[in-house]
Amino acid sequence: MIKAGFIPAAVIIFLFSAFTLKAQSDFYTIVKDSLTYSDSAGKTVLSVYFEYPVFTEKYSKSYLMINDAINLMYRVNDIQSSFDYFLEDYKAQLADNPEFNEIWREEFIFKVEQIDSDHFLLFSKNSKVTGNFYWEDIGRTNFLSDGDYLSLASLFSEDDTEKVNKIAEKHFRKTYLNGDPGKDISSAGISFSEGRYYVPLEFSFTDKELIFYHESTTPVVKVFPVKIPYSELKGLIRPGTFVDKYVN
Repeated sequence: MIKAGFIPAAVIIFLFSAFTLKAQSDFYTIVKDSLTYSDSAGKTVLSVYFEYPVFTEKYSKSYLMINDAINLMYRVNDIQSSFDYFLEDYKAQLADNPEFNEIWREEFIFKVEQIDSDHFLLFSKNSKVTGNFYWEDIGRTNFLSDGDYLSLASLFSEDDTEKVNKIAEKHFRKTYLNGDPGKDISSAGISFSEGRYYVPLEFSFTDKELIFYHESTTPVVKVFPVKIPYSELKGLIRPGTFVDKYVN
């Protein structure tokens, strides 16, 4: 983050406005927070929008972990403090370039999908628009009802990761490169280090398959899911892990 500089009061006057909307579901509340600042002419110069679920304590540990994870990322328990972070960046841009007049918009949207009674997938999307510049980032985290979450390292040993890479590459090429085993792997639209395929850190799963999510490096994220049936992963997924119950 660029360090904010001092801006004389005569340069710009910020007007603050915000709204909070809550929508109730059976086991969580959707909170929508929007904060904006306007210049002395009444033009909105900065807008930040948050949309996220808040679970109640009467549900399982996974719900509370999701609350904590969202708050850890963007301090939604103190929206004003989180918003001040972006305002500081905006002021820094203005201090460095007094002619800077682009409208700055950021959105943070979290959604939860209940895969089954013991598994919840937290989906996050962060997008930013400044003038003609657009950027976004997408994330996925698997939470379990016992309060734990699944990582790639918890599913596969380091020794087996290369075997998983080869299996996933076969499916990737079949889906996005017409099954061509010799075609440059990056020609599908994803940048791979040294042109070598490897599974991404983000994944989800169903009772039938494991799904890896590759993403393009362009400003607008394009997702490339790679689906692998559990029948091809027998002996590779760590015994006793949550997913293991679907494999055997």
